[in-house]
Amino acid sequence: MLTNSIPVLSSLNQSGLNIMSTGGANNRVSCSLQGIIARTTIMNYHVDFVLTSCKGLKLDEGAYDSREGETEIKQLMISRGQKTIMMADHTKFDRTSFVKYCSFQQIDILVTDRRPAMSGWSCWRSTKSAFCILRPRTHI
Repeated sequence: MLTNSIPVLSSLNQSGLNIMSTGGANNRVSCSLQGIIARTTIMNYHVDFVLTSCKGLKLDEGAYDSREGETEIKQLMISRGQKTIMMADHTKFDRTSFVKYCSFQQIDILVTDRRPAMSGWSCWRSTKSAFCILRPRTHI
């Protein structure tokens, strides 16, 4: 696993997974590693899956995030990955944010909590690999 996320590094430290950090400058706001060192590291690897999230997702435009430094890293990771898995809850649909970082066509799998109500969804669904709706567990 290759990540620039400080919380992911911390959370999975004892997991037994082979975890690699991109290195780079610590962005305290996003708790992520960024900059030339992170970009250079990412360019030296190929990954099977890219797990990413967004602040906004529009069917006709793509995925958006609020920070340029983060979107640059996300774009680079997507370019180095075989498949892109977008994790976005229903509140992200049909919204934008500051910076677009990938087109909808670059997303192979959408993981969400509700079926999107976006127009054209059935067309996207028929041309893409998969989508997955995860529902929160209810406690009895």
